[in-house]
Amino acid sequence: TCPDNVFVSEVYIDKLVQCKVLDNTVPKADHSPIAMELDVSVDHWEEKPKPDFRATDWERFGKQLRKELKGLGEPRELRTTGELERVVERLEEVMMKVIKEVVPVRRPGGGQKIWWSKELGERRKEMRRMAEKAKQWRYTPAHPIH
Repeated sequence: TCPDNVFVSEVYIDKLVQCKVLDNTVPKADHSPIAMELDVSVDHWEEKPKPDFRATDWERFGKQLRKELKGLGEPRELRTTGELERVVERLEEVMMKVIKEVVPVRRPGGGQKIWWSKELGERRKEMRRMAEKAKQWRYTPAHPIH
């Protein structure tokens, strides 16, 4: 018997290790099984630092953005799609510049809790201080800490 055609996407051609027709025949089948081996190992991957919008000083961000937007000139009517595309491109450049200058960068790390905030950290410290005080005064039930 002849093997059927074997197709693979172009992006996987470089990953192809081997492709062969297996000798064992499938009962009541008119074709032979084909085994394809691909190398799908992941190259070294490094997480890049990302902007930490939660820790952003939004007042400073707004001031810097207004300052940068003034450099674009007065608003005007756009008459062509080319003009619109240039204005959108310039706005994106301004936004990226302000983000780069004002927004702090979050360090990459696998153990980060993305739901955790600075405010939660402060509340946790406060709760621990109060728990410690309550422990110190545990034999004085009338103390205001209780």
